Amino acid sequence: MIASDFLPNIGGIANHIYNLSRAMRQLGHDCWVLHLTTNRCLPTTETINGLPVVRFKLPPYERIKRLTAIPAAGSVLAFLRRFCADVVHWHELSNAWLPLRALIRAPVKVVTVHSARFIRHSKHAMGRLSNRLQLAFADAIFVPSNQLHNVVLSLAKQKEVHPISNGVDTDVFKPDNKRNKANGGSMVLCPRRLVPKNGVEFLVEAAPRILERFPQARIVFAGSGRLLEKLQRRVEELRIRMGVEFFGHVPYTEMPRLYREAAVVVMPSLVEATSLACLEAMASGCAVVASRVGGLAELIEDGVDGLLVEPGNPAQIAEAVCKLLADSDLRRQLGQKARQKVVKHFSWRAQARKIISVYHRLLAGKRREDKNC
Repeated sequence: MIASDFLPNIGGIANHIYNLSRAMRQLGHDCWVLHLTTNRCLPTTETINGLPVVRFKLPPYERIKRLTAIPAAGSVLAFLRRFCADVVHWHELSNAWLPLRALIRAPVKVVTVHSARFIRHSKHAMGRLSNRLQLAFADAIFVPSNQLHNVVLSLAKQKEVHPISNGVDTDVFKPDNKRNKANGGSMVLCPRRLVPKNGVEFLVEAAPRILERFPQARIVFAGSGRLLEKLQRRVEELRIRMGVEFFGHVPYTEMPRLYREAAVVVMPSLVEATSLACLEAMASGCAVVASRVGGLAELIEDGVDGLLVEPGNPAQIAEAVCKLLADSDLRRQLGQKARQKVVKHFSWRAQARKIISVYHRLLAGKRREDKNC
């Protein structure tokens, strides 16, 4: 696995790579993570819960990223030659690494396209060209949502494109049977980074209606980001400071507890692939309110295992949240169905097996090609 977004970073991509890699090792495969990072304080090598990680350090100069990537690219190539990897799986699509991807001689090279940014770039000519170049080296491409699947297919018609979901550790993210939050909970949790694409401002705008009907409710934002000061000012303008809390960055290890305490989880995103946070909330037995966009609309069946609202609509968010706060039976029913769906379809081992089956088929094809040469 090669990635620039990995632990100790907190976020969906970093957690995806960590959990998928651990699942592959648990299934008996020798999986390593090569972390391309500008954080020079991190150890060069370490083992995280049985997963070996090797870091390649970059200077923190974003504007000359292509130049600063050259020394690290040489180190990565040298490591891969020693390691003799059968498969190189990229989770990084920066143009700075195009030469490295071209030089790697592993039998099979694949990539996962994680980011909704890929979709945005594909809306203009230069972005489409860049995205095609990013995908050209890959023997197969994995995508975590139907929306990304359609965009990638339009750019890489001759490539194998495989839908693959994010997964979740259902032994870590699970309901707290000792505490029946459906009867007593009043926390409305938004586990989102405070950035525009996540639509967090629309939950702030919905908050006065929620708090007017349920004064005891607490609306909690768990995540950091550049919108923090703007959102705090808006909370003051709306005079709802007593009912809204900004927790800032919450360590990944603390998130299971927060989900278990939440009565309702809100995912107000404007753009989303398959949301790992949404899967974690569903695995925790939470009643989820989510925007009808991208991977969120694919994860949740409206009225069965969650509620869907139109993106950017504070009135609908408030209505859905109030509906759930007023009906503990509905919260319990949606939470149970959500948990059942995630356990059945979205465990990390299930996702790892799907990807490994693609690896094996591609490797078998390469060996047949070599034999016929």
